[in-house]
Amino acid sequence: MITLHIKTGFAASTVVLMLSGCMSTEGAAPEPAPEPVVTETASAAPAAADTAASEPAMRVVTADELLATHNGICASYSGPSRGTECFNSDGTASYDDRTYGKASGSWRLNGNELCTNYPGDGESCDTIMTDGAGRYFDEDGYSWTIAG
Repeated sequence: MITLHIKTGFAASTVVLMLSGCMSTEGAAPEPAPEPVVTETASAAPAAADTAASEPAMRVVTADELLATHNGICASYSGPSRGTECFNSDGTASYDDRTYGKASGSWRLNGNELCTNYPGDGESCDTIMTDGAGRYFDEDGYSWTIAG
């Protein structure tokens, strides 16, 4: 018997698999495999507590926070590619990316969205999230850290 404990977003499940031994019997039809037995735990609190302890609370970065943290800085990022992007105080922007090369363009805020505009790419606006520990994340899978 094998017991698996599976944690999901809000509940933990226990899956019990019963496996019969492997042996050959000539002419005998194989026995069907037993169905897994799934039992739900009575309370979702432990799974929620585990999630809260292991993952910081994410929140949207406001326009004021974006100006305070990103205006006039260059940040090294990682995600689908790696590189450095600069948000200059005069509204110009540039990146130097290992995959996509270098480009210069502009940046602006649209509400709580950070928008960049690079030739050939057009304008792209993303809601930026933070974990509150100086780490930032966009909707395209990129992340970067800004020292406070």
